[in-house]
Amino acid sequence: MKKYLLLLLCVLLISGFGCKKKVANVDQAVVIPEVNKEDLVKNVNFGYTTATISEETEKYYLDIDYPVFSGENQEVVDVINGNIKEKVDQNVQQFRNDYADTDHEYDPGPWFLGYDFYVKRNDEYFISVVLEGSIYTGGAHPNQMYETFVFNLEEGGAPMQLEDIFNTMASVFDPDSGVKIGWLDYLATHAQLNLMGREYADADWIISGAGPNSANFQRFYITNTDFVIIFPPYQVASYAEGPMEVAFGFDDLADYLRAYAF
Repeated sequence: MKKYLLLLLCVLLISGFGCKKKVANVDQAVVIPEVNKEDLVKNVNFGYTTATISEETEKYYLDIDYPVFSGENQEVVDVINGNIKEKVDQNVQQFRNDYADTDHEYDPGPWFLGYDFYVKRNDEYFISVVLEGSIYTGGAHPNQMYETFVFNLEEGGAPMQLEDIFNTMASVFDPDSGVKIGWLDYLATHAQLNLMGREYADADWIISGAGPNSANFQRFYITNTDFVIIFPPYQVASYAEGPMEVAFGFDDLADYLRAYAF
């Protein structure tokens, strides 16, 4: 099985799949949303501070940092902060519930839940945030967790899903293979090729964890130039290999993106 998958990927590489200029179908036009320039001016220069949840008992502790944004457009600020805090609160409550429902007689050490954050993009168009967490609920080691957010400031700070970033109806004709490639197949194929080139790559793990299923790509962020997918430990490699990221330049994704100012 591994040999077959590796051979397939090698063929794709040699054939130059996705490397040549892609030709989009003429019936896949995306309506460009109208942008109120006055609203964009109000969205410039969002700042942020750090909010902290800190709690320690004999059996568990919490050490969580997350961003709180501020700016002139309070409605947008409230949407952004509300979404981030809601996710943090959900994870804290789930942690508490799991702790309450577990027998702790043989716990090797205290449980814990922690988060740090990174603001990957912050301009008049988008705010993108990554919460990088660590959780321990018993066992040999803690696990890493990720929560990612992309807020569209052109639409009142609305959080964006994959389907908001990609034109899911788009397919691009690839002259080498002679077939049309959809956005999800494009992401999966190029993510797999990237991961296969890394040390200790496991074909079965990568084909499963980076296959053409939108659930595999739900953890993502954007920068000024790239769309980046995060693969936590165990998704495409062992815990020892740690988390992995695959970046796609917006120029390479141009035929699949919706018409926003990426």
